Amino acid sequence: MKLIEQHQIFGGSQQVWAHHAQTLQCEMKFAVYLPNNPENRPLGVIIGFPA
Repeated sequence: MKLIEQHQIFGGSQQVWAHHAQTLQCEMKFAVYLPNNPENRPLGVIIGFPA
């Protein structure tokens, strides 16, 4: 996987990652929002797929 973009937003950062999907033979991208976490606490995850 490789990091494509990273932006500071809403007190955290949004990252866009890419990877090669062998089954589909194409590059797939996904985004992750990482909130500021100064206390290093475990964070929850919400996963959404476009309709």
